[in-house]
Amino acid sequence: MRRSRKRRLTKAGIRQADLYEFFCAQHLHHAGNDSYYAKPFMLEGWQRDNIWRPILGTGTLTPDGVFKRAYRRAVICVPRDYGKSEIACAMLMTVANMEVVYNGQYGLIASSEPQAEKLLKKLKTMVALDPELKGLWEPLKHSLVNRETGAEIIVLPYSEAAAQSWHFNFIICDELHVWRDSEVWDAIISGMRDIPNSLCLAITTAGSKASGFLYDLLTEIAPNDDECYYWWLGANDKDKADDPKVWRKLALPSWITVDGIRGSFKSLKRHSFERYILNRFPCKAS
Repeated sequence: MRRSRKRRLTKAGIRQADLYEFFCAQHLHHAGNDSYYAKPFMLEGWQRDNIWRPILGTGTLTPDGVFKRAYRRAVICVPRDYGKSEIACAMLMTVANMEVVYNGQYGLIASSEPQAEKLLKKLKTMVALDPELKGLWEPLKHSLVNRETGAEIIVLPYSEAAAQSWHFNFIICDELHVWRDSEVWDAIISGMRDIPNSLCLAITTAGSKASGFLYDLLTEIAPNDDECYYWWLGANDKDKADDPKVWRKLALPSWITVDGIRGSFKSLKRHSFERYILNRFPCKAS
């Protein structure tokens, strides 16, 4: 299953996305607890084609030379261990540095503050690994602050009231499959309405059942929102869970193999395998 909305990229859009990718490769490093740690953040083809370019490169160049993004919202739903939090952090850090906004507001939110703090830790690690960024961004207990512009990257509590107090230039919304309803999401995007080139980026895996906020967002809200890009990579409901052909379609990252998926198929319960590996809301297909 590859449900997505894509528009043709213009030459200006490709140049914009490629420029931002150059910054990413030059200044950002992997911050996870694996063999990629501290290595330059080099996009793989599937990330570039399905996440980076569509979100950052779809739009138009204004007469005054500013690239105006077409998408104000993006929902990326991929299987577990596909590096969604790292690429989301890389996108936020790239935009926050390439698009200078004095007193800019950048946010991280999840269903729990500890989960959002994990994103902040990744960002702090990325900053610490690059001398120029280390000199520019000051790490505080619950935030990162730009010493020159006053821009701030903060952890936000999962609260409608808290979301209403901010007008974000860029915010990452993590693990939407456990968000209770649309209230916090609606509070966030309503506050970003008048912020130029603002971007709300949601990253998640599929939920435990075919209902709830995330399911509605992927199947109804996003497809009818022209300013929302969404990419949902997972098996179709009719696909057989034990079919290696289905597994091969999902093995896009270089670190994901069919043999690895086979191991998960053998070790996980069917319900968990469908959610985390096939990345579909568990159904009755066999």
